[in-house]
Amino acid sequence: MRELPLTAIEITDSNAKNLDPTRYMESGVLLSDVQVTGTRIHLEKITKTGEHSFRVSGSDTIVSNSMEETAPRVLSENNAEKEKVYYTATPRGFQAKRARAAASDAVSFDSAPRMQVDKQSDDSARYEAYGQGRYLGRYQSAGQAINIAYENRGYVRSGGRMLYCRAGTASARNIKNPDQSKDALLAARQDGTALDLYGTNLPAVLYFVSGGAPLLAYSDGGTPLILYGYDRSTVSLYRIDDGTYFKLTTEEATRMFENGRSDFAALTSSR
Repeated sequence: MRELPLTAIEITDSNAKNLDPTRYMESGVLLSDVQVTGTRIHLEKITKTGEHSFRVSGSDTIVSNSMEETAPRVLSENNAEKEKVYYTATPRGFQAKRARAAASDAVSFDSAPRMQVDKQSDDSARYEAYGQGRYLGRYQSAGQAINIAYENRGYVRSGGRMLYCRAGTASARNIKNPDQSKDALLAARQDGTALDLYGTNLPAVLYFVSGGAPLLAYSDGGTPLILYGYDRSTVSLYRIDDGTYFKLTTEEATRMFENGRSDFAALTSSR
């Protein structure tokens, strides 16, 4: 299950005994996808746009300045774009006018036609993406791998089998009796046995519907839905809580699911 968004974050010491913790919050803003890397906290901000709808309004990074430094030192981290960011940590009382920055006049580098990749470096990366005749990378989530493969007209393999193939997506599909799959999908999502497609873009995730697998999906207001059909201009949905069927244009559905963080799931036997 996905974690619920937060209204505030309190930052304390490693033993949680700080009697005066630092509190981070904004009026009318919820906090989600909180990740801690080193002395930094990365988060995304969500604002309410309607009675049952929300959208991602931005991101933020909280930098800790509570560590006691005895001398300035340079630290680094990888940001969300996989780029290396360097920053400095300084002791209390350090005067900015003492800081000096310098850059090299020239950089020497070498290149090679091949790069050796250690495939054992991250055992948790279980999804391998391929496209345009080449290996695109290994990813921890199915959604990441599928999105990369979709952009490159490729495919994804996991556990020795084909998980996704863009070329295998039909131009239209409609699955009969989608209501009959709701109990199995909700149970699989609850016990963690569903195929987690969180973060997969709508055009890519339609591959599973094309293969006859209805998807559990969530609207931007958190309403559970079954995505059971599509054509070139519309998406067909079944609302689990009241049993109603409805259609959205592809643009409307894309916007709704993007605001809902593209939260999809399928039965593991799909395809």
